[in-house]
Amino acid sequence: MTRSFIAVILAGGQSSRMGQDKAQLQRPDGDSQLEFTAKCALQAGAQQVLISGQSLVGYPALPDLHPSAGPLAGIEAALDWLSRQGSDHPLVVLPCDLPYLTTAPVGELLTADCNSAFKDSYLPCLIKDTGTALTELRLQLNSDEKASMRRFLQRISAQLSENTYPIELKNVNSESEWNDFIHYFSANKNQNPKI
Repeated sequence: MTRSFIAVILAGGQSSRMGQDKAQLQRPDGDSQLEFTAKCALQAGAQQVLISGQSLVGYPALPDLHPSAGPLAGIEAALDWLSRQGSDHPLVVLPCDLPYLTTAPVGELLTADCNSAFKDSYLPCLIKDTGTALTELRLQLNSDEKASMRRFLQRISAQLSENTYPIELKNVNSESEWNDFIHYFSANKNQNPKI
């Protein structure tokens, strides 16, 4: 079981279907979606939280090294940061668009002995062998291969577990999906787990 890890929050997307920056959406509890995700990472036990694509006071901000590579650009930036720090800590990758997220799926990933993710929901994921992952990711990004999360996970031989968190790992990409979350949050405010 992984005890100490670094988390990176991917917050550099275009949010084109949402029509506004998903990371800055205000939750009913008063946090932005980015703040909520950082708190969730810390409550799951992250030693440090990095932010890719944006900045949040109190957290290192990482610029994308390959800006057009989507989530892989943020993962590369975090792996590069770990390498420059001389850190061998595993990396948990979290997208900023999971408003239902709790620590449970992160906790399950941390029980894996190898790189891991969930089937049909490649984010969040756990990268244990960060050095090899950085090498493989750079090979992928500097080739003609598609910048695909699925392909990256294949390249690093990630174990894919059954996704038993259909609510917690439900992302939001549109205003109507965000409104569904607001309604869910309001209807369940007394039952919502504390992250």
